[in-house]
Amino acid sequence: MNGEKKFLVTRDNLKLNLEIFESSKDSWLIVTHGVGEHLGRHKDYVLELFSSDYNIALYDLRGHGNSEGKKGWVAEFSHFYEDLSELIGFLKTDYKMENYSLFGHSMGALITAGFIQKNQMSSLPERVFLNAPPASIPGFLGKVVDLVKSNWLEKLSEKGKGIYLKGLVDLNQLSHDKSVKDKYVNDELCLLSLNSALLFKMIREARNVFSKPLNVDYPVFCSVGSADKIVSAQALVEYFSFIEKNVRFKLIEGGFHEVHNEFDEYKKPYFDFLKSSLR
Repeated sequence: MNGEKKFLVTRDNLKLNLEIFESSKDSWLIVTHGVGEHLGRHKDYVLELFSSDYNIALYDLRGHGNSEGKKGWVAEFSHFYEDLSELIGFLKTDYKMENYSLFGHSMGALITAGFIQKNQMSSLPERVFLNAPPASIPGFLGKVVDLVKSNWLEKLSEKGKGIYLKGLVDLNQLSHDKSVKDKYVNDELCLLSLNSALLFKMIREARNVFSKPLNVDYPVFCSVGSADKIVSAQALVEYFSFIEKNVRFKLIEGGFHEVHNEFDEYKKPYFDFLKSSLR
């Protein structure tokens, strides 16, 4: 299924790469991918699951994929929110979109969660799905980051333009299927190094977003693999148990970070939950 490829020119004159799949449905699904990747890594399964229910819009984040901007870097995390807001406005104007839902994976889920929490929409979504948002980093690195005070994170994230670091994401932990790592490494649109400024901004924003409720009155759903070693599943369990109790949350037993790229024993319960949530 071929989509319509377009560029959205943002308020600061960057071109964001879009793929639009319009088929005269009443509602739209807007998809936001994770850090270091691009829209193409989510297109096939999203179309397979939802093309009969939604018109679908996917986009590359600034600094990612075929979008413009310094690779793996962002000046302010809020620029991601503003880009999503402009995309919604573009779809309303150019495609007469009236109803829509939001889906985000990993950092895309953080962007989606922060976006709805800050209520930056001129019209509300019908429903929202968050997969594996980085509320916290697991393991030893997470413990170190947790010791860093918020004002230090703010200073670190604003220090110049940062430096590029490899290995910030352990690609072996994307999926039990080891071919997923190979495909990622060989994908010329995937980033193998990320800027430290983006990392610190993401950590700072995650700490801010997941310290208080989302405060929305429409259906929101969230999932994460219980064996996810890229984001902390436990931090999400605690957030949705004690801070934000109005979200339907599902732990995918044994799943790694990219549950959509897992073997069927992990992928099937995730897709069942995803379909039942967004349909």
